Amino acid sequence: MASHLLKNLHLPALASEGKQTIAAADVALLNGKIITVASDNAIAQAVAIKGSHILGVGDNTTIQQLIGPNTHVIQLRGKAVLPGFIDAHIHIEGIADYHRNPVQVEA
Repeated sequence: MASHLLKNLHLPALASEGKQTIAAADVALLNGKIITVASDNAIAQAVAIKGSHILGVGDNTTIQQLIGPNTHVIQLRGKAVLPGFIDAHIHIEGIADYHRNPVQVEA
């Protein structure tokens, strides 16, 4: 599967009794189709997230290693997850018109 994607990630570690352990994810998405848009068009099964960073992408077994007691686990049941897209498509003249003549809505 796509667990090979983990090898290039720099995972944050926490000190625990003199040894390092990987920080537990805040959220883990399992059993899905994670569209990675990586150069090899890999589709992973699971992803782990901590704060605003992706801890890992791979198969369920790999990502389950990043699940801690406080991790919110979401079972995707085969549903797809896409990367965030930012729509930079704007109409400058429309924004200028809005600021000149803002629409006011009253209840």
